[in-house]
Amino acid sequence: DSNLVVRPDVLTPGQNYAFVLTAESSTGAVGFQELLIETNRAPSGGLLTVLPIEGRAIETVFSVSTDGWTDEDQSDGFRYRFGYTLLGNDRYLQDFSPSPTTRAVLPQGPASTDHSYTLHVSILDALGGLSSTSTVVTVLPMEAELTQNSTRRLLSAAENVGDVLQTAQLVD
Repeated sequence: DSNLVVRPDVLTPGQNYAFVLTAESSTGAVGFQELLIETNRAPSGGLLTVLPIEGRAIETVFSVSTDGWTDEDQSDGFRYRFGYTLLGNDRYLQDFSPSPTTRAVLPQGPASTDHSYTLHVSILDALGGLSSTSTVVTVLPMEAELTQNSTRRLLSAAENVGDVLQTAQLVD
């Protein structure tokens, strides 16, 4: 048995390709088979919204949502993964899920970037097409007088958001 294997990301999304197999027998008879395919287009056209766009670490619950995505072959709905990039490291707020929204308490941004960093969403369609978009959020340090109550606030905020894993990210 022989298989034709095409490496990932070699074919252009949304393009048509023809694969032709030609064979010749030992008697010189020639035959061929042609297979036409169209590669999957990734979702497109969506936006990422974060409200508020500026807040404070531990104190502010950010609402993150995405909408406006289209995909011509979509039948089963999209899956969304929300995250952020802080100091070159990607962290995830929600792994691939059918929900286009999440709420999060975010860690403070680095002073070197005026406490700003990138929030992003990846959108996956039923056939594996993947797109992403991002926006910048500013997360200031908590107010000094709140620091003594930070553990209580952190646990309360994580409970309000409904995701204890986010607590671990903030304590990290």
